[in-house]
Amino acid sequence: STSNQYVFAHSYSGSGQQQYCLQLDNNQKVYFTTAGSIGSPGSFENGSVNASNSSIPLNTWTHIDVT
Repeated sequence: STSNQYVFAHSYSGSGQQQYCLQLDNNQKVYFTTAGSIGSPGSFENGSVNASNSSIPLNTWTHIDVT
């Protein structure tokens, strides 16, 4: 499966595109997006994804900081 697990997301009413989103990918790595996908206006992803270097353990409280 290629569906991500969302921690939180925000989008405008009636829009399927997230304004910002924090999620876990299939490898349990944190993935943060803003203003759409890679290359979209306002996105700070510039040719690569913003994913963590290591995976997040399941069923464990974990602190995540996005700066």
